[in-house]
Amino acid sequence: MDKENYRPRLIIVLVIALVIGQVLSVNYLKKDFENRITQCYEAINTNSVLQGALVNILVEKKILERSDLLKEAGKLSTDLRDMIDRMKELEKQNKGFEENSDIKQ
Repeated sequence: MDKENYRPRLIIVLVIALVIGQVLSVNYLKKDFENRITQCYEAINTNSVLQGALVNILVEKKILERSDLLKEAGKLSTDLRDMIDRMKELEKQNKGFEENSDIKQ
C-alpha cells in the first residue's frame, strides 16, 4: 500500500459510530431528565393541592383558624429569609478568609 492512497476507513467508521452513539445517549439522558423534572413538578402540584385541601378541612372543622395559619406562614417565611441572609454573609466571610490565607502563603 502506498501512503498516499491509504484511507483509514475502519477508523472513520468507528469515529462515526461513536459520535452517533454519543448523540443517542445524550438524547436519551435528556429525555429521561425532562421526564423526571415533569414528575417532580407533578408531585409538587399534587402536594400543594393536598396541603390546600387539608387547610380547608382544618378550617371547616374549626381545628385551626386561617388567620393563625397565615401569621405562622409569614413568620416561617421571615425566619427562612433571615437564615438565607445569614448563610450568604457567612459565605462572604469565608471567601474573605480564604483570600487572606492565600495572600499570606
